[in-house]
Amino acid sequence: MICNWYDEQIVGAGKQPLLLLLAGLVGGFAAIRTSTRMIRAQVKWWPGNLTAGGVHLHHEFFGVLLMLVTGALSFAGVPFRDALAFGFGVGAGLVLDEYALLLHLRDVYWTREGRSSIDAVIAATVVTGMLVISTVPFGLDNVERREATTRWAVVGVVCLNLALTIITALKGKPWLALLSVATPFAGVIGALRLATPSSPWARWQYGPRQLARASARAEAWSRRKDRLITMLGGVATSDNWSAQRARAIAHHGAALDQRRAAEAAEATAQIAAFVTEAREAGLPAEPLKARSYGGRTYRTRLRGWYLNPARTIAVGEDGRYYSLLVPTSATGWLTGVTVEPQPPRLIVGEGARDGESIPLATLLQRRLSGKP
Repeated sequence: MICNWYDEQIVGAGKQPLLLLLAGLVGGFAAIRTSTRMIRAQVKWWPGNLTAGGVHLHHEFFGVLLMLVTGALSFAGVPFRDALAFGFGVGAGLVLDEYALLLHLRDVYWTREGRSSIDAVIAATVVTGMLVISTVPFGLDNVERREATTRWAVVGVVCLNLALTIITALKGKPWLALLSVATPFAGVIGALRLATPSSPWARWQYGPRQLARASARAEAWSRRKDRLITMLGGVATSDNWSAQRARAIAHHGAALDQRRAAEAAEATAQIAAFVTEAREAGLPAEPLKARSYGGRTYRTRLRGWYLNPARTIAVGEDGRYYSLLVPTSATGWLTGVTVEPQPPRLIVGEGARDGESIPLATLLQRRLSGKP
């Protein structure tokens, strides 16, 4: 009996390729999701990720190739239509399993953002399943259109079904709305149940008490949905990619600040020793002048020792490190300029565009020997 029904409704109606496409879609998704979960669990006997030249090959890559090949062969009139449909479905399952990666253009597979791939697979499965069974509004496939009363019945059922579908969608239940296109019973459930708190229906119709009930119902449903998605797709990581990246940047910045603070402390100790030795050796301090990028010189209130022949860096009598390059000042020639101390570095000029750098200790030793 089942075989007769299959021959009449599936094979005879030419729907077998579509059914095989659906089977390939579900089977491909189930197989690849099982594989990724085995890899994530680090099962020793399970093959790992595929790489080529050090590049990880995502399975969406193979899915796209499979869809292109099977699609092109079907357009070319290759007789194995059923096999091509199944292969196309497998490729679609591989691609949709990484739908979230295509959407966000980054690897969010195991994050909560990556769970949109499960939604994409479910949506594709439902739509394809509806195409397989050639769904029409319930009860309309045996309507006698010759009778006026029947025609009005058809119009009434279609309008009622459309209204239920629209109400269900406005209540924030897209899955029930999609299902109600074929099954008005689903539309009745969606129309009678509470709307989601963020839906247009809730904003238009609900007061504080109903919104509170809707929020409680939505939280309970969200927990059940999370359990279902976790069962299908695996446990999501606690943080998304953005949070992980922000934490890594913050950690790197903190480490860099700590390293620079340690470097500045060591350089400050070297400068303090230099000032002590310079005074003991009778090395006279002199007024320090700042220089603009255009070559002008300006007075400052500082006294100290220049460290380089260009006289652009110096150590003050206060034991601080100064860069004497300043912006051009319209009044600097008259009033002088103020130069603020800077954190010293062990390598002077490190990272500069001209590439010239020298250890601070070398500059200080040269200055003590009388060579600015």
